[in-house]
Amino acid sequence: VSQSRYGAVGIAMAARIKNENWKTFVLIGDGEMAEGSIWESALHASKHELGHITVIMDYNKMQASGSINAVLSLEPILQKWESFGFEVAEVNGHDVLAITNKLLAPSMPVGKPRFLLAHTVKGKGLSIAENSSKWHHKAKISVDEVNMLREYLA
Repeated sequence: VSQSRYGAVGIAMAARIKNENWKTFVLIGDGEMAEGSIWESALHASKHELGHITVIMDYNKMQASGSINAVLSLEPILQKWESFGFEVAEVNGHDVLAITNKLLAPSMPVGKPRFLLAHTVKGKGLSIAENSSKWHHKAKISVDEVNMLREYLA
């Protein structure tokens, strides 16, 4: 996983070297924010003015071992990314049109990497899974749970 974050910086650098207009998107989870490789990559993206890179964070405020605030608070998350030289914005992570509009908006100023905080609800719409950390890495699902999920999705 950390290679993909460094890879995104490498891809954005390659676009510059080749004088191409590629856009590079990185999707991360809020639980990953405790990893140093996230911040190292952010520093490189900012230092090298990789304006074609956009980091989108799924902010459901949960990770495998509990709530983000109980494990390691991220706040003030937008100010942290801003201090690392990113243009920051927030969006409802369940609103595809709003996300699309944010991603298509021109970056200001040019050359500044972007960070999009997508507020989401884990398991949204499935009452047995919504906001439940039990479903984060759930490997065993009972027949009853499968049937309940099918009912919700029907």
